[in-house]
Amino acid sequence: MEQAFTNSSPFTVDNWFLPKQHRSETVEEVIDTAHLHQLSEGDLSFEAELLQTFVEDTELRLPVMRQALADENFDVVARQAHQIRGASSGVGVPALQVLARRLEAIAKERKLMDAPEVLTLMKMRIEQVKTYIAKMG
Repeated sequence: MEQAFTNSSPFTVDNWFLPKQHRSETVEEVIDTAHLHQLSEGDLSFEAELLQTFVEDTELRLPVMRQALADENFDVVARQAHQIRGASSGVGVPALQVLARRLEAIAKERKLMDAPEVLTLMKMRIEQVKTYIAKMG
């Protein structure tokens, strides 16, 4: 039986549609630091730069997807979600990768379903990545 979506705080969300390994509540669980360290060869400033670029790009895509959902333009949602999925995989943010995959599925099914909640979770994950970047500096 599915549980209802709850939003009691930005860092404790019952993400009932995510696989257990991606039910992230802490910043460190959102980012695959081992992947990020391997990608940057241990260069922390490069890691921060990669994550910041990822955050900036993703933050531009979220309102585009929200508007596309309002317009029921599922092609735009699918393209934007696909871009976020690929970028999050590349920089090691698996929590966003899973959410983007979910949005892609919603767009392919051409149904709104839980799309607003997914976008809200994506925004929360971006805030967690920003917190992680701030702690790096």
